[in-house]
Amino acid sequence: MSESGRRFVLLTGAAGRIGTAFRKAHGEDFRFRLADLDTDALVDTPGADHEITWLDIADADACREACVGIDTVIHLAADPSTEADWESSLLPNNIEGVVNVFRAASEAGCRRVVFASSVHAVGGLQDEAVADDAPPRPVNLYGASKAFGEAVAATYSAAGLSGIAIRIGAYDAPWFYESGDATAAMAYVSARSQRSPGALRRD
Repeated sequence: MSESGRRFVLLTGAAGRIGTAFRKAHGEDFRFRLADLDTDALVDTPGADHEITWLDIADADACREACVGIDTVIHLAADPSTEADWESSLLPNNIEGVVNVFRAASEAGCRRVVFASSVHAVGGLQDEAVADDAPPRPVNLYGASKAFGEAVAATYSAAGLSGIAIRIGAYDAPWFYESGDATAAMAYVSARSQRSPGALRRD
């Protein structure tokens, strides 16, 4: 793909574990606006013409600024802990933050938002074969926050903003290599899966 033809992608949570693997795998494929609270870690992204911006997703105005001129938003920024405190972290990061990002993307005329949900959104179905479109059934507030994010994606999708929610499993989990079994393998996600970003393909 030519330099001028690379899609301009906002990657929130770009310094996180998944964000780091994704930007390193696709820095030559897309032009990124890399957004995180930790910007020092973003300078090693391969490719050219990337932008780096400090972003607190709990700040609605900052989200609006981050979405200006963007084609696609990959929203990874969140508190990923199932033990995160509700008031101090889940509420600003996983609830207010996801609304801020979708609202900003809609207002900016972005084409699509890819939302990082979690298998915890359907944690109550863990003893069943879980379909891709299974309804949420969280068993903790972290999972509930991700189910909420899926609902926000559906709300904005109904209004015309393409939204995709990806329920991410145990991403590159160290414990899998030590004690993982066949059941654990169903939830395991390796970094290699990020080398084919189907959610970014044009309709």
